[in-house]
Amino acid sequence: MVVIGINTGEQETDRVPIARAFRDKHSLTYPIWIDAEDKTMEAYGGEGFPTNAVVDRQGNLRYAQSGYDEVAVARLIEQLLGAAGH
Repeated sequence: MVVIGINTGEQETDRVPIARAFRDKHSLTYPIWIDAEDKTMEAYGGEGFPTNAVVDRQGNLRYAQSGYDEVAVARLIEQLLGAAGH
């Protein structure tokens, strides 16, 4: 499993400090990529910031939810990893 954060939709020109502040506030340990052209939200249908999305190995969107709900995302990842092991 690979976890990647993607910063998109910021109005400011320099998105890096905003992404770092969010990472630090939530003690995130995974990399955060900067999507300067905002293609990610368009591709996965995100409607708010932040949007959590889980994409499986085949590239299928398995979960997308606006807001920061780490419990829901963790629960889904556990289910997907459990299903992959069977």
